Amino acid sequence: MLVKQRFVAKLPRERVDELVSGGRGEYFDPGYGRLMKEWVAIDAEMAAWVELACEACPVRQGSLRLRTHSSHTSTIN
Repeated sequence: MLVKQRFVAKLPRERVDELVSGGRGEYFDPGYGRLMKEWVAIDAEMAAWVELACEACPVRQGSLRLRTHSSHTSTIN
């Protein structure tokens, strides 16, 4: 989801810690001063948010099927 021009996703805590310690994101603060340890916030302009969105989606049977605007279906393995 986008919150205040930042991409926010729920990921396993270990992955969020890795992203934060690597300088790729920050713990998400929903606005009342409590950092969410399983939610990461990154700049929406970063191309990496697409990769993180795929990580955040539950993937079944090893692939994720996406529908594009032109009604073509793509598969990400």
